[in-house]
Amino acid sequence: NMTEYISCDKKLKELAVKYPESEYVDNAYFYIGMSQFWLKNYELAQEAFNYINKMKKTPYKDDAAFVFAYMDYVRGNFNSAAISFGNFLKEYSKSDSAATAQFFIGVCHDSLGEYIQAMQAYKNVDKYKPSHELYYDTRYAYGSTALRADSIDLGMSIFEDLSRKERYFDQSSMIQLKIADGKRLKGMIKEAESEYLDVIEQFPKTNQSAEAYYRLGLIY
Repeated sequence: NMTEYISCDKKLKELAVKYPESEYVDNAYFYIGMSQFWLKNYELAQEAFNYINKMKKTPYKDDAAFVFAYMDYVRGNFNSAAISFGNFLKEYSKSDSAATAQFFIGVCHDSLGEYIQAMQAYKNVDKYKPSHELYYDTRYAYGSTALRADSIDLGMSIFEDLSRKERYFDQSSMIQLKIADGKRLKGMIKEAESEYLDVIEQFPKTNQSAEAYYRLGLIY
């Protein structure tokens, strides 16, 4: 938790070597893997997670499998990451990380420019009962991908739905900016201009305000 990953790795390896029958060995190997992951020593992290995978009984199997897939994602191996997350869901569909795995399948397809597959993946996140935060991230990604895929009406309906939810009021500037983008893509230039000006007025000195200025520049 203090991000002292080298010290963490050293101490946990001592535990695993000195007390191989300890009830904490699986815990140790998981955090050895995580330490190496944060140090970007991905092959060493995989070795630790492989050890966990060979264990018959451990609560860390699904966590290790998820991070194993995530390592492919952070290294830009989007095809293999999507497959790994899919395999994770087949084996651990009841895991707390299932919704997140489904979300990252969408992100992988998005990164590959496979927008139809990405939208279907985002749509399927609901099956796994995502948290409120993940629900927002998923819907935002779904709407953004729909706009890129020329499914403009779908994208706008997603963002308009998010704009009506009080829970996501803090994200209003981002949502409104996307609605403005949708109107611009539909050729509703005057309406889009009005939306961008509202973003600038309501959310001054934010990244969204700067983006709105940029979009207005493109329009003008």
